[in-house]
Amino acid sequence: MFLVSLFLLWIFSTPAEPDGLRLDYFPTLLHLDDAAHVHLSLIPPLRPGESLRLDALSRDGIVQWYDLPEADEQSIVRLTLRPKECRGIDAFRLARQESNRVASSFTFRLVRPAQGLPALEARGDGLWDEQGTRCLLLAEHRVRQVDKTWLPVRLFRKLMREEKVLPGVQILSDLDIALEGLARARFVIVQPGSSPSRPILEAIARASRVQELPSGECVVLFLGSRDVSCGTDGRDFRLGLEAILQHLQSRGGSHFRLAYPVSAPPYAERLEGYRERVREVAHVYFIDRAIDPDRFLPQDAWAAQSGSPILARWPDPKALEGVGRALAVEGLRSP
Repeated sequence: MFLVSLFLLWIFSTPAEPDGLRLDYFPTLLHLDDAAHVHLSLIPPLRPGESLRLDALSRDGIVQWYDLPEADEQSIVRLTLRPKECRGIDAFRLARQESNRVASSFTFRLVRPAQGLPALEARGDGLWDEQGTRCLLLAEHRVRQVDKTWLPVRLFRKLMREEKVLPGVQILSDLDIALEGLARARFVIVQPGSSPSRPILEAIARASRVQELPSGECVVLFLGSRDVSCGTDGRDFRLGLEAILQHLQSRGGSHFRLAYPVSAPPYAERLEGYRERVREVAHVYFIDRAIDPDRFLPQDAWAAQSGSPILARWPDPKALEGVGRALAVEGLRSP
């Protein structure tokens, strides 16, 4: 009898699960002309008298238009949005409501890197702004136009282009590099945040803090090395690079260089996919050539300890000193 009483007390004292919207799928990085698919589950399913409302909000929070989506037989709401057609729309809010009373809601913000990123924080598989709103980054889908200028003219222009030394270089890297003594070079290291996240998202969050670039300086992006070992999707890696470049361009950047990521020998096959993504971005953004840091790594760079057969996930900062100097020298040259 005592056990039965305890069981009944546990049942009636356990709070019921609150009505809510559980986010099942959300694309953090897309091209502006891609379709955005967002999936949410209703927990519990809608009751009689409850409904859903999707509001499209302007930057000042005014509802521009709304829709009344429906859940399927599994109580899943599947939203399909066309961001390129959402001019003047800054955010979307899906609300679960009854008699115009909102029981729960989910809001996400459309962020266009080409217009400049707000200060972002990377958490898990997503990015949030300072108000705690989930963000969907929409990079412009850029394509390099074919130069139809007569070939001898193009070659002549290339030969006549003067190489000049730039006033400074900033190197955004997801690997810690021990380097001192280069007055015109500054390393910006992408440190993992308080909440584990994909390295390319942490790099975007770090780049979002750059609000102005000094005139004439070059920015070198040495990213992806930690993404290789973490298994970041190659398409997300490329989109992340594009988002960073477009943001930095909006902040006054005009000189950029890209460096290939590096990885331990067991990831050699996977690394090639990331190198190809870097080549694609360099081509589209008219960056002449990517820097290959492998040429500047010592032979034992991946050894966990000197002479040990055990491999490290990434090189020791001291082993990257040669890479750091090479990136700085290349960045100070006019592309």
